[in-house]
Amino acid sequence: MKPLKNILVLLCSLLLLSASCKKPSKNPIDNLPPATQTGANTFGCLVNGEVFLPKGSGFGGPVLRCQYVFDNGFYTLYLSASNRAQDINKSIRLVIKDIDLSPNLYVLNNDSTSKGEYSTINNLLFTNSYKTTLNNTGNLRINYWNPGKGVLSGNFSFDAVNSIGEKVEIREGRFDVKL
Repeated sequence: MKPLKNILVLLCSLLLLSASCKKPSKNPIDNLPPATQTGANTFGCLVNGEVFLPKGSGFGGPVLRCQYVFDNGFYTLYLSASNRAQDINKSIRLVIKDIDLSPNLYVLNNDSTSKGEYSTINNLLFTNSYKTTLNNTGNLRINYWNPGKGVLSGNFSFDAVNSIGEKVEIREGRFDVKL
């Protein structure tokens, strides 16, 4: 009777263990962090349809950074995220000058006031940088700003090109950060 009891306990344990394993969704959007407004320090987007999340060690700087600074007479928002978990380091950077952080839609086009960038660097230190242009634009929408708590959240998307005209599509971007 004891061996049967042990087998039943083992089977029940395996059943519970397999039920607790969360499988990644086949829809990439489902693997992005939820769109929150709590200062959860989350960031994610799709890069050409693949999930991009900040990952890796802070060696070389934080993997998620948001700064709001007074720079050359204007308040400027700098939002960047890096994925350093693979052989290729990937990063996204959003910059908007002369911004007051109130909920609004801001255009990313690489003029003197705004830009969106995506870059990769491999182990051989070869860098490939994609930037928004006047013809390849995007937007950043601030959905929530709580200056008392320093919480900023919103979403973004943009198209960017490298020096030889290759294009990258950044979609479904979302962030919820503390300044």
